[in-house]
This record gives sequence, C-alpha cells and structure tokens, in this order.
Amino acid sequence: LLRYMDYLEDVPSLNLRTGAREIIDTDVLFPQTQAISWSLSDEGVVSVEFGEGKLIITALAAGKCTLKVSDGAYLYKNIEINVSR
Repeated sequence: LLRYMDYLEDVPSLNLRTGAREIIDTDVLFPQTQAISWSLSDEGVVSVEFGEGKLIITALAAGKCTLKVSDGAYLYKNIEINVSR
C-alpha cells in the first residue's frame, strides 16, 4: 500500500478554453492499471473519452466541473476543470 501513496493526491486543476482539448496519459495517474472509470460533476462543461491509455478531455462550454478518475478498484483522483470562452 505504501508504494501507491504518491498516487492518492489530486491532479492540478485544468484551465481550458471552449473547444480546447487536453490529453492525459493514465499511466501518470495510475501506473500498471488496466481498467479506468470516470464520472463528471457537470457533463455540459466537458466531455471525456478514453482510448489507448489516454483520457481525452474536450471543453464544451464555459463553467467548472470535477472529473473523478478511478483505477477501477480503490484509488481515485479528482481533476478540477475550469473552462472559459
């Protein structure tokens, strides 16, 4: 358990403009994880896709939301996202 303690911290906030994309390598969030799940506090602000070990976040509208990403088991990270015009 102690070797994973570094991975329990939240990720720095993302600041995006409407229409912009951010790509996050999930190996940075959860090394050696095969399953990833996520939830959004507001699906109108950003969309999220997952493929080939990467989360693709697309800013849809101005606002704020939280993206909660999980390793599919017990670990999770929150990413605060701010979208401006």
